[in-house]
Amino acid sequence: MKRRIKICASGVVVSVVMSGQLLASSCMGRSASEADQVRYLQSAMMVAALQCRKLPTFKAKYNAFVTANRSQLQISYDRLNGWLLQSGTGDISSYLTSQANVVSAGTWRARTFCADMFAIATEANGSTNLLNFVARVPVSYAKNSKVDTCAATALAASE
Repeated sequence: MKRRIKICASGVVVSVVMSGQLLASSCMGRSASEADQVRYLQSAMMVAALQCRKLPTFKAKYNAFVTANRSQLQISYDRLNGWLLQSGTGDISSYLTSQANVVSAGTWRARTFCADMFAIATEANGSTNLLNFVARVPVSYAKNSKVDTCAATALAASE
C-alpha cells in the first residue's frame, strides 16, 4: 500500500513539474510580447492603408513606414513567429490575419482612425522604437490572453 502511494505521489509531482514546463513554454515573455505589439502596429497600418483611401497620400506613407522600419518589423516578425512555433499557439499568417481583423472590426468606433494612423505613419517613419506608437493606435492593442494567464500563474506559484 505504501509503495502504491509513493508511486502515485511521484506521478503527481512529475505531472505538476511537466505542467509547469508546458505552461512556461507557452507563456509570452517580454521579447515576444513587444514583438506582438509592433506587429499589431503594422497590422493597424495595413488596415489603414486599405481603409483610408480618402487620404490620397496614406498608401505612400504606409510604404515609407514599412521601408524605413523594415529591420524592426522583420525582427518582430521573427520573434513572434518563434514564440508561436515554440508555444504551439498557431501559425504566423493566421495570427497576423486575426490581428488585422480585430483592428478592422474596431475602426467603426474610432472616428478619427484615418487621421490618427496618418499621424502615426508620419511620426513613426524611421523611429528607433515603434513600441512608442502602439498606445496611440485608435483600436486598442489587447494582449494575447496567454500573457495574462502566465503572469497570474507565475504570481500564484511564487506565493
